[in-house]
Amino acid sequence: LNNALAATKKKKDKARLYFVLGQVYEHLEEYSSAQNQYLKTLDSKPNPELEFQAKMKKALNAIRNGSSALMARQELLEMLDNTKYSDYKDQIYFTLALMEQEQGNEAEAKKLYNKSIRSSKKNKKQKGKSFLNLADLHFDDQEYVSAQSAYDSTQKLLDPKHPRIEEVKGRAKSLTELVGYLNAIENAD
Repeated sequence: LNNALAATKKKKDKARLYFVLGQVYEHLEEYSSAQNQYLKTLDSKPNPELEFQAKMKKALNAIRNGSSALMARQELLEMLDNTKYSDYKDQIYFTLALMEQEQGNEAEAKKLYNKSIRSSKKNKKQKGKSFLNLADLHFDDQEYVSAQSAYDSTQKLLDPKHPRIEEVKGRAKSLTELVGYLNAIENAD
């Protein structure tokens, strides 16, 4: 990638390469280097979609890098108010939720995943990711009724080839049975 960057003259062409290099650093958990690559992506005047994705990645890596969570969060909140990003609200809320979750603020993360779900109009894949993360949070907190509902929605939205689809289907089925028993006990009382 570095050789390709050196051979590339146009800023717009470099933007994609910086972004991919950022993803590589992110995968290697070198968050400072990843954040720098996403900043270079933004400085290279990328197309609108790449600009948006770089801003999302930059914010997440700021948290992972130990940078100011407040500044990163503020940038994303400003994007929510910008009509330029109105079609991306579901992804912005999702990124905010991930940030809250990584900081241990699970209650706030759940609220933001719900906002992501409600904001998702056309992006079935994003809605599925939001439901999955929400379901996992509810499951980990032993909120089985909420987890069952979220896993049920997740299995309807996830791609059949998703690596966790069988796990999601199994949890949805098991939790449906458990919730049935819990409801029967509650009705008997």
